[in-house]
Amino acid sequence: MLKKGFVAVLVAGMIINISGLLFCQGFFHWVYGIGPRGIYRSSMMSQELSWLVLACICNFLFATVFVAGYALIYKILPSKGLRKGLIYGFLIWLIGFMFPILRTYLSVNLSAAIIIYWMINTLVVYLLMGAITGSLYKK
Repeated sequence: MLKKGFVAVLVAGMIINISGLLFCQGFFHWVYGIGPRGIYRSSMMSQELSWLVLACICNFLFATVFVAGYALIYKILPSKGLRKGLIYGFLIWLIGFMFPILRTYLSVNLSAAIIIYWMINTLVVYLLMGAITGSLYKK
C-alpha cells in the first residue's frame, strides 16, 4: 500500500509539473499578460531555473498531501478506483481551490480571464490527479 501511495505521489506530481510547464508556462503563458502589470514575479514570467525548481518541489509536496488526504478519507469516499479518485479530485478542487480563488478575485485586481483559466486548468489537473490516485491506491 505504501508503495502504491508513493507511485501515486510521483505520478500526481509529474501531472502537476507537466501541465504547469505545458499550459501555464507554454501554450497559455500569454494569459499572464492580461490585466494589471507587475503583479507576477519576474522569475515566473521569465521562467528562471530557480523558480521552476521551487515550483516543481512545491508541486511534489502538494501531490504528497493530496495522496495522503486520499488515504485518510479513503473509506468514506463513495465508489471504487478511478471513480473514487475523480470524486476526491473534484471535492479538493471545489473546497480547496474554487472558493478561495473566487475570494481572491473579489479582493485582488486580477483579470477575470486569468481566474477562469486557473479554475479550468486546476479542475482538469485535480481530476487527473484524482483519477490516477484512485486507480493506483487501493486498500
